[in-house]
Amino acid sequence: MKKIIAIILCTLSLLLCACGTDANNEAAAEEAKAFLSSQLETFKNASKTDVDEVLEGSMENLNGVDVSLYYKHLDYEIGKCSATDNTAKIEINIKNLDFGTLMEDYYEELVPYMLSSYYEPEKPGEIFAELVNSGNYKILENNAVIELTKKDGKWSVNDPEAFAIALMPGVDPIF
Repeated sequence: MKKIIAIILCTLSLLLCACGTDANNEAAAEEAKAFLSSQLETFKNASKTDVDEVLEGSMENLNGVDVSLYYKHLDYEIGKCSATDNTAKIEINIKNLDFGTLMEDYYEELVPYMLSSYYEPEKPGEIFAELVNSGNYKILENNAVIELTKKDGKWSVNDPEAFAIALMPGVDPIF
C-alpha cells in the first residue's frame, strides 16, 4: 500500500511540474507574441529610424525611398506560437502589396534613369512612391514562421532579413 501511495504521489508531483512548465511556456508565448506585434506595429507606422533598428541596419541603401511606403498597406495576423522561456516560433499571416511585381516595375523604370547622364538623388524615391501610390498592385498574403530568441530579458528576431522578406509578399527570398 505504501508503494502505491508513493507511486501516486510521485506521479502527481510530475504532473504538477509539467503543468508549471506549460504555464511558463504559455507566458513566454504571450510575451513573444506581444513583442512581435510591437515590431509589426513599428512597420505599419514606419519611419526609417524605427525600421532600421528592427532590421538591424539591413535597409541602409534605399536610394532615397521613403520606408513608410514599403508598409503602407501592411496588415497582419499573429497565429500559433510555441515557446520556451528563451525561444519562440510564431506563425504570422501578412497582407501587403505584391512586391514581386512592384519591384520589377521599379527596376524597369529605375535602370534607364540611372544610366542617363541626368541624375537627381531624390528621383528613385519619387519613382517608388509613384508606383506604390498608383493603385496598380494587388494585395497578396504571405504565411511565415518567425523565430525569436530571448537574451538578457529581451526578445529579438533571429533572422531580420527573412522577417523583412516575409513582410513583402511576392518577393523572392533571393531578391
